[in-house]
Amino acid sequence: MQEIPQEVQELYDKVVSQELKDEIELIKKKAKRDLKEYHKEYRQRPEVKAKNKEYQKEYYQRPEVKAKNKEYQQRPEVKAKMKEYQQRPEVKAKNKEYQKEYHKEYRQRPEVKAKNKEYQKEYRQRPEVKAKMKEYRQRPEVKAKMKEYYEANKEKMKYKRNKQGIDNA
Repeated sequence: MQEIPQEVQELYDKVVSQELKDEIELIKKKAKRDLKEYHKEYRQRPEVKAKNKEYQKEYYQRPEVKAKNKEYQQRPEVKAKMKEYQQRPEVKAKNKEYQKEYHKEYRQRPEVKAKNKEYQKEYRQRPEVKAKMKEYRQRPEVKAKMKEYYEANKEKMKYKRNKQGIDNA
């Protein structure tokens, strides 16, 4: 067997090692790309989304994060950007729709119903409101409408009065 000179051996090792390094680098890049795709798919799973959402909720409730967000929101450029965003017609429409849905649910809460009922009672007892209501009921078209209503619902009202123990004369 013929002996390979030392210099040639070193050159051969360098070339082979460089080829191996290039091949290893390609494998690493491919693995990284595959991992990114896997994570993309993984994050789309419903259970993972729910878990992330829960974590986000907890994270943003932390005092230090709240303080940081509040500080960020106070920046003039952020305020301007938010104001500009809120002026968009599609955003206004979306907010209006959300408010409508929220108020429907909100008004159904028992504590809100009770509070509203109490307010209405107090409101109707105000002298200026009483005067306006009396004036409204004195209009001829309203009187006619009320008479029509009472005629249509006479039996129902009679039943309610009897149930309450009020005599009809």
